[in-house]
Amino acid sequence: MKRPVAFIAVATTALPGIRTTTGLARVVLVAVALLASAGVAFGAEHAGAPQAPMNLTLADAISLALERSRDVANARLSRIVQKQSLRVAEDKFAPDATIGPFVRYDVPDDREEHASAGISSQVSVLVPTGGRVALFWDNAVDESANKQWTTRLGANFTQPLLRGAGVPVNTASLKTARITERRNVLGLKSTVMQTIASVIAAYRSLIQAERRLEISARSLERARELLEVNRLLIRSGRMAERDIIQTEATVASRELDRLQARNNLDSARLTLIDHLDIDAGARIRPTETIAVDPAVPDVEQSLEKAFRNRPDWLRGLLQVESAEINLLLAKDNRRWNLSASVGASFNSANDTFQPFETGDADYHATLNLNVPFGDLSRQQQYVSASIALQQARNGLAELRQAIDLEVRSAVRNVEVLSGQVDLARRRRELAEQKFAIEKDKLNRGLSTNFRVSTFEDDLVSAQNSEVDTSIAYLNALSSLDRTLGTVLETWGVDITRTDEEWTENR
Repeated sequence: MKRPVAFIAVATTALPGIRTTTGLARVVLVAVALLASAGVAFGAEHAGAPQAPMNLTLADAISLALERSRDVANARLSRIVQKQSLRVAEDKFAPDATIGPFVRYDVPDDREEHASAGISSQVSVLVPTGGRVALFWDNAVDESANKQWTTRLGANFTQPLLRGAGVPVNTASLKTARITERRNVLGLKSTVMQTIASVIAAYRSLIQAERRLEISARSLERARELLEVNRLLIRSGRMAERDIIQTEATVASRELDRLQARNNLDSARLTLIDHLDIDAGARIRPTETIAVDPAVPDVEQSLEKAFRNRPDWLRGLLQVESAEINLLLAKDNRRWNLSASVGASFNSANDTFQPFETGDADYHATLNLNVPFGDLSRQQQYVSASIALQQARNGLAELRQAIDLEVRSAVRNVEVLSGQVDLARRRRELAEQKFAIEKDKLNRGLSTNFRVSTFEDDLVSAQNSEVDTSIAYLNALSSLDRTLGTVLETWGVDITRTDEEWTENR
């Protein structure tokens, strides 16, 4: 539950025309300030104590985001329907059974009414070759013929010989369903990878903002110390009073920098809170350190990983496979419809119910041929499927080239930033030494506030640059991880196991 936060500000400003404050006015202002402070304390007491800081590692943040992300939750909900669709497709070759009662009332030309009732049942099975085996058993009683019982038992087998014949054609729908299932899993994987990437970027932005705030706070502290040194030098007569203006301006600038750094920290905190979907008043404290161990990955190994793990590449392969199946079906659809059917039935009629007694036998064998003429849609479907397959293959080739360039660019970016990390660290060390030397010279009267302030600016810039470069290098590694499609592997997320457990818990 999000708690409202109230801010009470008491400010005293000089109004136009009022140059002094009377004693009574001072008493009133002090009273107002005390009342405001009491109000804040009372509100804090009744609103509850501030929330304790939430210490989070990056792994904790990722785990929390995957647990609470609505995008991931919606993707997992979709998986329930998708798995059901796969089960329906895989049920294609399972037996189908029907059973049901019937009542029939006939009035023929001789006006003799006939009423009958019974039960009809059938079991049929589609075989992978395209044929269908059917077994039927009907039992009925004719009320108009002294309750004569009739039984009909039989079997029938129909097999296409041209269109619809063969295992590849009849298992095409099952293969398509399994391809769709694999694409759905890849879609869930992409959603989870995107969520993890967003959390990583937001978490490191918060670390970066914290480090910048620390740098600005230390810089302000150094500026205030320098201001005190200037005042001592002025009192001892070793510095002109007007020279302190430069230091005062530096202090004001450092205060402004710290205010901006604090604002950036709050913004980064809210961004991470949004990704984690937690209370907006939560005080997140990232416990990760900026640990950088520059290393350059191998390009060929990276390419191998990318073509083995990237969801878009795997979807491209599945797209080609699906297009090949569609072309197979389009070719089959242009064939003539030739089918053979054989069957046998046994009929019996008795005065008593004898369901398994067989009587007259009836055998049949049929060969049917249906030749279509003038139907251009079949040819149009074949042409469309053929073009779609060529386009899928062209798209896959284009994607291969794009992935190759993207991986090489990501590896090069890591390599460049790896060198920049070392240079930024060296620059910061030199800037610290330079500032320390110049500050010592100022204490001995051998330098000026301007030079010290300039070197202070260089030090702050070098410290911020080291933080920014280190974060950029870590983000480049994460970007390479995302480019290779190995984000889940890196963070130990088993998408299949997680998906199954979550679905079972539903």
